[in-house]
Amino acid sequence: MKSSPVLLLILFVVAFYGSIFGVIILTGGYAAGDLVYSELSPAGFLAGLWHGLILGISFIISLFNPEVGIYEAHNNGAWYNFGFIFGLNFKLGLFTNRFSNDKDSK
Repeated sequence: MKSSPVLLLILFVVAFYGSIFGVIILTGGYAAGDLVYSELSPAGFLAGLWHGLILGISFIISLFNPEVGIYEAHNNGAWYNFGFIFGLNFKLGLFTNRFSNDKDSK
């Protein structure tokens, strides 16, 4: 029995969007501005790293939920900022050597 290309396409689309929806639901609970951190217990480097990694998902959630932000206001300053920028750069692939052209160097 052969699978039709239309059925395979539908299964792929459902799996793809289901995966995206699952990631949004799972990571949405750990977004910035979710009242986990306070002035007495500010967000540090690891929280900044995580918030930098999930920035895109946090932004989408913040469009529909005003209580969720993309940046934690209650942070410890430089270490949170460093983690946030590090996570964002890691996610964007800026630490990879993607822009170099190895063909020219040989």
